[in-house]
Amino acid sequence: MNIKPEKMNKPDNKRIFLLIIILLTLVNLGFVLTVVLFRPSVNDDRPHRLMMEHPRHFMKEEIGFSDSQMETFKKYRVEFREETLPLHEKLQQLNRKLVKEATSENPDSTLCFVLSRQIGDVYTELKQVTSFHMMRVKKLATPEQTEKLTKFYDEMFQNDIPPPGQGRGARFRHRQGSE
Repeated sequence: MNIKPEKMNKPDNKRIFLLIIILLTLVNLGFVLTVVLFRPSVNDDRPHRLMMEHPRHFMKEEIGFSDSQMETFKKYRVEFREETLPLHEKLQQLNRKLVKEATSENPDSTLCFVLSRQIGDVYTELKQVTSFHMMRVKKLATPEQTEKLTKFYDEMFQNDIPPPGQGRGARFRHRQGSE
């Protein structure tokens, strides 16, 4: 028996290569499955977007309002928009004044404080009108529809104020350092 110990201890290159290929394939397969199975749905914001873009369709399709409920909802929605439009315009006007003052050569901190307080007061009034509208719409709903509305309203108000650094001002960040 003439067996060379070197050949017995030396691993076969083909087997090592095959093992590496199998391991890499399993890792890639695991990654793909993780991405496919645990990826958030691209439609997660669909109800919110649908409500903002097509409120009547949302109430009919997602909440399940009947034709008679829809007629009343349309009336409430028109009244809500008539009440909130001036408030939105007032907020825009006050925000422009605040930005103009805060970025002026010699900003008046007292005036900035007063404008900020006025913005807060208008925002409070807007929230009051919104909550009144929500209560009116809720009175139209069946208990099952109320559950759906509650969930939607909760999600909507969670997104009302983004966390710090996630607001609309983020679109200007790419300009930092370019001046």
